[in-house]
Amino acid sequence: MATEEPGARSAPAPGGHEHAASDGLQLIRAAMDESFAGVVITDAAGVIEYANRCFQTTSGYSAADLIGRPIAGLSANEELEDSVWAVLSADGHWRGEIKNKRPNGETYCLLATIQTVRSEDGEITHYIGVNIDITERVKAAEELAKREAYWRALVENAPDHILTVDEDGVIMSLNWTLPGVTIEEAVGRTVYDFVLEEYHDAWREALTGVFGGGKRAEFEVRTIGDPLEARWYANTLSAVYDGDTVISAIVSSRDVTARKRAEEELAEREAFWRALVENVPDLILAVDEDGVIKSLNWIVRGATVDETVGPTVYDFVLEEYHDAWREALAEVFAGGRRVEVEARTTAGTGDSQWYANMLGPVYDGDTVVAAIISSRNVTARKKAEEELAEREAYWRALVENAPDLIAEVDRDGVIARLNRDPVGTTMEAVVGKTVYNFSLAESHAVWRDALTRVFTESERVDFEVRALDGYGEAGWYATSIAPVCADGGVVVAAVVSERDMTALKESEERIRAIATAVSDVIVVVDADGVIHEVLAPPKMSRFMAVLPGDLRGRRIHEFLPPDQAEAELEFVRETISSGQPREDEALLDLPDGPAWLFCRSVPLTLGDGRKVAVVHILDITERKRLEEEVQRLREETEAAAEEGVGRAVEYGLTFREVTVLSLIARGKSDKEIAVLLGLSPFTVNKHSSNLVRKLGVSSRSQAAAQAVREGII
Repeated sequence: MATEEPGARSAPAPGGHEHAASDGLQLIRAAMDESFAGVVITDAAGVIEYANRCFQTTSGYSAADLIGRPIAGLSANEELEDSVWAVLSADGHWRGEIKNKRPNGETYCLLATIQTVRSEDGEITHYIGVNIDITERVKAAEELAKREAYWRALVENAPDHILTVDEDGVIMSLNWTLPGVTIEEAVGRTVYDFVLEEYHDAWREALTGVFGGGKRAEFEVRTIGDPLEARWYANTLSAVYDGDTVISAIVSSRDVTARKRAEEELAEREAFWRALVENVPDLILAVDEDGVIKSLNWIVRGATVDETVGPTVYDFVLEEYHDAWREALAEVFAGGRRVEVEARTTAGTGDSQWYANMLGPVYDGDTVVAAIISSRNVTARKKAEEELAEREAYWRALVENAPDLIAEVDRDGVIARLNRDPVGTTMEAVVGKTVYNFSLAESHAVWRDALTRVFTESERVDFEVRALDGYGEAGWYATSIAPVCADGGVVVAAVVSERDMTALKESEERIRAIATAVSDVIVVVDADGVIHEVLAPPKMSRFMAVLPGDLRGRRIHEFLPPDQAEAELEFVRETISSGQPREDEALLDLPDGPAWLFCRSVPLTLGDGRKVAVVHILDITERKRLEEEVQRLREETEAAAEEGVGRAVEYGLTFREVTVLSLIARGKSDKEIAVLLGLSPFTVNKHSSNLVRKLGVSSRSQAAAQAVREGII
C-alpha cells in the first residue's frame, strides 16, 4: 500500500494525468529511499514525517521510531539547533555541520543542507534536509589537529634548541630564543655568528657532511661571550629531505655547560681529594698480608714516618688485639671483604689510645696486593661510651629502686619489662602479659584510650584506675603513661609509672563519709568560680537540682543569676585573698527555688599550690521562716495587748502580763511563749503565776477565760 507523501492532497480516482503524477511521486520516493545521502522531511513544527533508509542507518533509528519524533530530539548540540532554526526562518535555507545522537548515546556528524517548503501564501509547511555522514572525516580532522598540536608543543617545549639551517648555516627557524637574542633577531643570521671562531671549521665540516651525503653529525662548541657567561652546546645535525634532495639541516642543540663545568670541577676536585688524603686527620696506611706498613699519610704520634714504615701494625697495638688484626687481614686478602676492627694502642708517648680501623682491599687486576687502612682516633668516643655506661648503670639503679612500679609496654598494652617485682608476684610472671590482665574490667576502656593517645598523639596521659596485685587484691593506682620516641619522633613504646594510692583513696573515702554525715553541704571552689568538689549528706542527694558529682568542673554562674553569682564569687575571693574564714547569710535564687543559706568559707592551699575556698553551706530557709512567723505573732500579740490595757489596769496587770495572757488564750505553752516574746521560760512562768494571782483564779486556763469575758484580751 503506497504511503501518502507529506503535504499531498487527496487524489481523485486514478486515471489520466493524475495517475502519471502519482507514478512520478513514487519514482521520486524510491530514488530518495535508495539515495546514498540521508533525506529527512519534517512538518512546520519540526516533527519528522519521512526519513529514508540512509538516514535511518546513520541515525540508528528505524522509520517507526523516527516518524512523529521532533527532529530537535536527535541533536547533540541544542545551541546549534536553535541557531539553525533561526536561520531557516529568516533565509529559508541553511547549510553546515550538525552533531546528532544515536539511541545508544553515541554522537555522529552530518554535513547537512536544509530547505524550507512554503505554501502558496508563503507559510512554511515543511522542512527538507539532505545530509551526508562525515563522522569519520571529522574524527580524522580532530585526530590530525591533535597530533599536530602534540608535535608542535613537543618541539616548542623541548629542552634543546631545535633549528633548521641551510647549507651556509643561515638559521631558517628555531623553537625558542637563544641566549641574549629573540627568535626574530636570530632568524636570518648564521650559526657562525654565535660560536667562537675556533669552532667554525667544525660547523662547516658538519654541514658539508649533511648536505653532501646526508650524514648525521655530532660535535660540541662554545658560544661567544665572556668566559664566565659563555655556554657549551652539544649539537646533533640531521638532513631534511624533499624527495631525494637535502633541502635543510635540522639541528638539536643541547646546553651542556653544566656538564662541561662539572668535568672541569671534577679535575679540580681530584686534585683536592689527593691533597685531602695526604692531609686527612685519619691515618691512611697501606699494609701487606703480614701487616707490614708500606706507606702512611702522616706520622704516628711519637714516631717519624721512617720509624713507622717497615714495622708491622702489631708493633703498635696491645697484644690482646693481635688476633683481631690477623682475622681482619685474612678476610681482606682472602675474600676481598671490607672489615672494621677497633684496637687499643700504646703510642710512642706511652699514653694509651683507641683507634677505629677500616680495612679495604687494593687490587691489581683480580689480585689483592695490599690493604688500605683508615685509622681514626676514637679515644674520646670510647671514654664517652664508658661514661655513658656508668650513667646508664646509675639510672638503671635509680629506676630499679624507685618506689613506683615502672614498666615498658607496647601499643597493645603488652608488658615488655619492669623495674622490679610487683607486689605478690615476679617480673617473669608479668612480662609478656598485658595491662588488662591486672586491671579491673571497668578500667579497660581508660587504658585503651590512654594508650591510643600516647601512641598516636605522642602525649603524656595521667589517670587513676583500680587494679589487682599479685595476691588478687584490688587497689587504687595513680598511673602515668609517657611516650618513648625514636628518631623522627615515632613513638615506639610507652613507659608506665604506677603508684599505689589505695591508702590515700581509703582516707579520702573516710573523709567523704564524715563530711556527708553532717547536715552541711561542703563545696570547694576557686577564685574563678569553678567547683572542684561537692560533699553532701544523703538527704541532699541533689544540690542545686544537680547530682553533687555532676557539679565538678562547672562554674557557680551556671546556677545563680549574674548579680548573685558575682556577689558569692566576691565572698570566695575575699576568703582566698585575706586567708581568713568568713561568714555570710544570703537569699539565693537556686534552680530548686529561693533559699536562705548560711555560708562559712575557709581558705585552703592545694598540693599543687592552687588556692581555693572550702565553703560550708547550711540551708536556714526554715529557720528564717520561723523567725518571720514569730515576729508576726509577737506584733499581733502586742497589738492585742495594747487594746485591752485599759481593763487590765483594774486588775493591776502590766503590758507584758497582758501579752503573756493573750498567748495563753491562744493555747501556747510557756516554752512557745518564751520563743515568741524572746523571754526565758522561767520569766514566762513567773508572769503566768502573777496572772492567776491577780485575776483571782486557780489556773492559767481560767485566767485566759476570764480575760476574754471581761474584754481584757
